[in-house]
Amino acid sequence: MAADLATLCEYGDALRRAGHGEEAQAALLGAAARARAIGDAALFARAAFGAHRVTTLTESSRSGVIALLEEALAALGAEGTDGTADGGSARWLLSASLARELADGPYGDRPRAVGLASAAVEGARAAGEAGVLAYALFAQADVRWEPGTATERLSIADELAAAAAAAHETELVLEAHLCRLVALLELGDPAFAAQLGTFSRLAEDAAIPRYLYLARSRRATLASLTGPFELADELIESAAAYGERIGEPDTWPVQASQLVGLAFLRHDWTRISALAAARGQALTPPEFAVHEQAWMLVEAGEREAAAGLVAGLPDRPAIYRWRHAALLTADAELVAIVRDRPRCAALYERLRPLADQFAVVASAVFTTGPIALQLGLLATALERWDDAARHARRPGANRTRAAAGGARPGLRPRRGQRIAPRWRGLDPRLRRPGRAATGREGPAGPRRPPRRARSGGGRGRPGRGPGATGAGPRRRPGP
Repeated sequence: MAADLATLCEYGDALRRAGHGEEAQAALLGAAARARAIGDAALFARAAFGAHRVTTLTESSRSGVIALLEEALAALGAEGTDGTADGGSARWLLSASLARELADGPYGDRPRAVGLASAAVEGARAAGEAGVLAYALFAQADVRWEPGTATERLSIADELAAAAAAAHETELVLEAHLCRLVALLELGDPAFAAQLGTFSRLAEDAAIPRYLYLARSRRATLASLTGPFELADELIESAAAYGERIGEPDTWPVQASQLVGLAFLRHDWTRISALAAARGQALTPPEFAVHEQAWMLVEAGEREAAAGLVAGLPDRPAIYRWRHAALLTADAELVAIVRDRPRCAALYERLRPLADQFAVVASAVFTTGPIALQLGLLATALERWDDAARHARRPGANRTRAAAGGARPGLRPRRGQRIAPRWRGLDPRLRRPGRAATGREGPAGPRRPPRRARSGGGRGRPGRGPGATGAGPRRRPGP
């Protein structure tokens, strides 16, 4: 019986790696039920861990998996397993898994998640098992994923990569490189492009469908940074087609998020909203639809109506973690363009500690660019010209097209002029749709004309998520 259950767990894990999530979950839950019936805590723990690793839609409920992990941990305790036996390794895997599950979502418990991940790392280190340590470090990187922790997560990713390689855990090696990729983008580090190349090669070698999809969709992120936009469009569409073919749960959220990111540059919110509607999909989730509606009003020249919507924007609690900075920068773009001074002032103070970083949503699905840009926009709306000029000169703004290299801000801020850095391509957010890029945009627009963009756009800004908010994933839950 135990041998049969072990084989069933292996089968479920193979289905997961092949991209058959529903079948994998059914096999693993079946194995868990049978292990429970015969009182085999070790096999029950294995099945619960396997069920946790099956990826689902980002915002879907994980209550069943959380309950299964809690039950498995309790069963190990009831069996009297200590940290030196085989059950000890299982305990640290389960603790790490539960930490990841509790880091986000309606059943989230962040303090407990941090404690569980730390305990798993310490326990796995003491046990000297590289594979268990690798997964515990993966969980630690996950629970620490929030604005301002990129440097710390780079260190975790390095240790994770070493432990995963020592244990021959291919998926965790890939996760380590993905973690590094995200952190580099948050730091605006030009090494982002090379890291994407490394991750892509590893994904091709591993030939695991999910990681191939992650690599292909992140190439679209890079193209959104470097241009031309036509290439970004092609890569977004190509990655989405592959994601649909392999049954990737977050395919549409990622695609929608990246289209939204390009909309910040192209001001084609109306077009992509219609595209989503034609596909029977929502471009943004209900709680973030106000961004979409407000930008469409801005495109239509109805800024007063847009200002009315912006006035109802909620405060953004820190629970958003891996999309929090991008949420704030998306809000900043809107409040600056409608000149909501109280909100501009509040957002300026919230974003100022992150001035040297990029706002990135999820695992590099898109970035709203250097936060210094939004700080400059907010300072200009507040007529704080010295602050606006200072943000324009920040290293983060000057190297903004991180992966592109050689970006040219071209900033000449002066009193009464909107701070609108021009990278190698045109930044059209501050001009009205259908109008030539003259740089004359009415009272709020720049007085000097920007450089002309090359055909097909230039160095743009990628995007992720419904009004930079979160239709797109932070994958649920991981390898």
